[in-house]
Amino acid sequence: MSKRKKTVYIVDDQVGIQLLLKEIINNEGYHTVTFETANLALDHISAEKPDLLFVDYKLPLMTGVEMVHKLDELGVDSPVIMMTGLSEDEVKKNVHTDQVKEVLLKPFNIEEVKKILKKYAGDPS
Repeated sequence: MSKRKKTVYIVDDQVGIQLLLKEIINNEGYHTVTFETANLALDHISAEKPDLLFVDYKLPLMTGVEMVHKLDELGVDSPVIMMTGLSEDEVKKNVHTDQVKEVLLKPFNIEEVKKILKKYAGDPS
């Protein structure tokens, strides 16, 4: 019997970022699901709870910070990596939850993404 691959959500309105992260994360052996908005990701959570989420700080309709608060309301405690082109300090002063484990600055380093995957999602299966 094979184990289920761990699932990583990628929530970013930039398709190029989605594709890059998807390739990196899939190559490390994880299952990825991509979303362009926080609402789409939240709608999917009841069907498949993620083991880790990469969430853009500035999303349309609902920001990454608002999404994290919704996750908390839904009882989803999966670790979140907040991605941003802004400064890390700017993000940290607006995020008031332990659920956001790290801030990943864009453009990001592929090796840093791999390190974060292992640290917060563990082995892929």
